Amino acid sequence: MADKFNTYQEGIDLELFRSFCEEHGRLMSFSKGEHFTRQGNMCRHWGFITKGHFAYTVIDSSGNEKIVGFAFQDTLVGDSFSIIKKATSLTDIVAISDTEVITCDATDFRLLLNSDLNIRVGFAENLFEDIYTRYLHLHSLSPKERYLQIIKDCPEILQSISLKQLASYLMITPTYLSQIRKQLLIEK
Repeated sequence: MADKFNTYQEGIDLELFRSFCEEHGRLMSFSKGEHFTRQGNMCRHWGFITKGHFAYTVIDSSGNEKIVGFAFQDTLVGDSFSIIKKATSLTDIVAISDTEVITCDATDFRLLLNSDLNIRVGFAENLFEDIYTRYLHLHSLSPKERYLQIIKDCPEILQSISLKQLASYLMITPTYLSQIRKQLLIEK
């Protein structure tokens, strides 16, 4: 499921990143609700998730938390923008289950990206393609179509996240997601 959700990770060598984290980092545990990084702070670590999952969240202008992404087991976690640009994080990254991550320092991660232009360009191009595709889907697909797409790409996603979390990610209310799911059952 994980590589079907964050499709940018399909085009990179995850084993290279995992090995790098194992060689230069340490295993850290995060309890459900604990932050990997906070919006407004520098993201100081990057990591490879060995157990559990995270949600990337932002607070909207009304003070409501919105989920803008997820990171699942056997994938990378960290605020790419914060680490690469040496800027404050634009998101909170919060454990949505008890999670274990092999973390490495952001400085070491930047060194890895800068050590080989192919690694850096591949990472950036794949991330751009993933984000651009999501952006276009947000504008071109209905909420029902976005739901069907994510279920098609990641059929096991609801084993890892709640309907409320999925609704937030899809930018709809949980009630509207329930209506979509009910309508799909009727259509079968």
